[in-house]
Amino acid sequence: MFLFTTLPETAASPARSTPHAAALRTASDRSGVPFDYLLATAKRESGLKADAKAPTSSASGLFQFIEQTWLGLVREEGAAHGLGAAAAAITPTASGRYDVSGAGAKAEILALRNNPDIAAQMAGALTRRNGAMLNAALGRQPTQGELYIAHFLGAAGAAKMIRAAAATPDAPAPALFGDAARANRAIFYERTGAPRSLAAVVQRLSSDFSAAAAPAAAPLAPAAPQVAAAPLAFTGFHSLFASPAGDAAPAGAPLDLTAFRRQRS
Repeated sequence: MFLFTTLPETAASPARSTPHAAALRTASDRSGVPFDYLLATAKRESGLKADAKAPTSSASGLFQFIEQTWLGLVREEGAAHGLGAAAAAITPTASGRYDVSGAGAKAEILALRNNPDIAAQMAGALTRRNGAMLNAALGRQPTQGELYIAHFLGAAGAAKMIRAAAATPDAPAPALFGDAARANRAIFYERTGAPRSLAAVVQRLSSDFSAAAAPAAAPLAPAAPQVAAAPLAFTGFHSLFASPAGDAAPAGAPLDLTAFRRQRS
């Protein structure tokens, strides 16, 4: 599995003053995904607002997970993070989607997206998986910017975009990514309505991230001991993490989430 070694923080690190820094740090230490990548992704996705909700899609939480991505992650990765009962409650349907028996139980699992500790852990797990897939597809370590493209488009979509941008950088991106372009006009089109090129979309998506290759692999750290937290209404499991007390609101307004709508439902 493709993993990461987190680089040490500098003296200018914003970790101590950043909203949800403790959740991001724990997820970084546990997964090996760099803290600065998780921070930049959370800023881009939600403006560091743990209960952010996209107005035009099912995306929610610090990392704006859509419902199907979240259910799939919890089903496949939840047991390693103390959410084994929740993982067992999620089943694939004949159509390949994920569902949960009982509307209340499903709502409780989806509500975990708004718990910054759990969301950060799942973001670390997703990044590890995306890194492994991009490494295999590209034959090299992906950059942090490329990892964010995978967060945005999925690993298969990211590999397709990265390859296409390298081969035909000036080609119009909406021609190759029609569904994504329709859902994310601010990314794929200029304000004039002109389509952006593949190279321009890659640059726009990766602009807040390091251009260096992601660091070398490291083993997954042992899970932290479970801490006390209020039980969920769904009695099959309890929340693994308690939200840190006194989390401050982000200094600035959240980003315009309509610019980061997902093409998947």
